[in-house]
Amino acid sequence: MYLLNQPSNGNLGTLLLSNLNENYNSFKFIVAYAKLSGVRYLENTINSFKSNGGQVIGTVGIDQHNTSLEAIQRLLVLCDELYIYHSEVPTQTFHPKVYLFESENNIWFSSGSSNLTSGGLFTNYETNIYGELQLNDCDTPQTYTDIQELFKLYTNTSNNCCLKVTTELIYNLHERGYIYSEEIINRNGLTREHSSNSHERIFGSERFTAPRISHDISDRYHNNIEDEEIVVPNNDITTIYTNPIVTTNCIETYDSLYGSYNNFIQHIDGFTKNYYHIPQGVHLGHIFYIIKSLGDGLLDYRLRLFNSSTTGTDGTTVRQTNYKVAACMELLLLFDYRLPENTNNPSFSLTLSNNGLKLLEVLNNNVTNSDFYDFYTNSNTTWRMKHNNVDYYINFIRNLDDLSKSRLYEIFSNLNIFRLLVDYVSNHPTGIILISELYDNFWTIPSVSDYLNLIDISIPARSSLEHRIPFLISLLKAFSLVDSDINNPSQLIRL
Repeated sequence: MYLLNQPSNGNLGTLLLSNLNENYNSFKFIVAYAKLSGVRYLENTINSFKSNGGQVIGTVGIDQHNTSLEAIQRLLVLCDELYIYHSEVPTQTFHPKVYLFESENNIWFSSGSSNLTSGGLFTNYETNIYGELQLNDCDTPQTYTDIQELFKLYTNTSNNCCLKVTTELIYNLHERGYIYSEEIINRNGLTREHSSNSHERIFGSERFTAPRISHDISDRYHNNIEDEEIVVPNNDITTIYTNPIVTTNCIETYDSLYGSYNNFIQHIDGFTKNYYHIPQGVHLGHIFYIIKSLGDGLLDYRLRLFNSSTTGTDGTTVRQTNYKVAACMELLLLFDYRLPENTNNPSFSLTLSNNGLKLLEVLNNNVTNSDFYDFYTNSNTTWRMKHNNVDYYINFIRNLDDLSKSRLYEIFSNLNIFRLLVDYVSNHPTGIILISELYDNFWTIPSVSDYLNLIDISIPARSSLEHRIPFLISLLKAFSLVDSDINNPSQLIRL
């Protein structure tokens, strides 16, 4: 057996790649965490291994949100069998890292600290014991039996902490906050603890305790804390709305219905406006108010003006209402009036979608200020809110727990122009973004030009952008992508 001191005297990734090209007939692994970075290194070689008759079986942990959605999706394709092992007890972490190759006459295995990530396989400081055993050696049978029992234990689905991975399971894990995309993980630095109260449980529970320390004071703390069963309270909302769906507003969504997104735009031409795709005259407080009002069944006068005539006495309010409701529809928070089944439906009413219900849940769980949704005056035609300074709502999002914040980020990412702006900011060469760029340069980059051409709208005039760019900047700030430069208010600093 050998001790691998990575990266000083090699790395585990190279050993695994080498073994995948040897005459083994199976490759098995058990890891605590997996990221797409690690899976990609092995992907092509695993495919070659399988094309030569090799079998691949893996078990992955999802504790502390260190395993990504993309990694599990890719592993499901690569593996003949894939399992996830997880205990619902928050203090119980699944943490082994074992790799095994088998042939008729010998085995190769490694056990140590390396997860299935690029760092774990190649660049992190890791230590692993590894080596090859001949099955006919007198000392091998018991060791091999122990290794086989280990893999049987963590692929045994009769234990409800172990689930065989399917596309349906991945969907449920993602929707209920067990796993996240790598973008969300990297941006929010998610940890396990934040989600323990927030989803209906999918896995079973196992709990193991460490040996007691004999010191009297330690015993007192042990008796009061460690032996106390941790009970995670049910979230009342989940009993009403068991499996909320956060839908992504991808262009492909329209292909099956209209042939193309462009056909959809043409079909609804005359009602869809560029203020859907690039929200105008709206801020976060307006969106929160609309979702809360509809969620509570309170369709006030200003909301009932949606899609009314703009030539009457309330024409200005109608336009303002249309702007704000349109933004909610583009974010998929409301059922969309533009769809054919709705445009000619006289009974169409503003109704929360699954996304809207998701946002309502976040608001109900986190809003504590009684004037959060209040307007500046009692007039039922004004859209000026009491907290008209958008920083109030930016700070609300920034102060949310990680799970709530990540859910909101997924929802607001349904706005295509926001996703394009995030990409622009993330790839900005200096990280110091002049606000003037968002009125000029941003609209001329190829990805934005392609999007505007696709939806057949022109770049809004500067005077119009002045009613749109502040909303997009507020989203960047709310999700801690940028912040204002206190020394130069004309620019933003990428965080």
